[in-house]
Amino acid sequence: HEAIITLANNRWLAQVIGDLRKLVKLARLQQLHAPGRLEQSLSEHMAVFAALKARDAEGAEAAMRTHLTRQRVALRELARSQTSRLIA
Repeated sequence: HEAIITLANNRWLAQVIGDLRKLVKLARLQQLHAPGRLEQSLSEHMAVFAALKARDAEGAEAAMRTHLTRQRVALRELARSQTSRLIA
């Protein structure tokens, strides 16, 4: 993550990602314990890395969008499961 932020040389991006990390730090770690999520996340990271290595900007963007979308879904599922446990 840090290498991509540094290479992007975009202060706005660095600030936004820093703020997001503060907000979702614990939840991010918890959602990686969901069955299959750690492996899926690793695969998503490898797809981004492969596209960057190939200097494929469009592929890197698509891979990052996929990763962010799946991350959002995983975090929503975690929030839903935690809410249902509190209500039960």
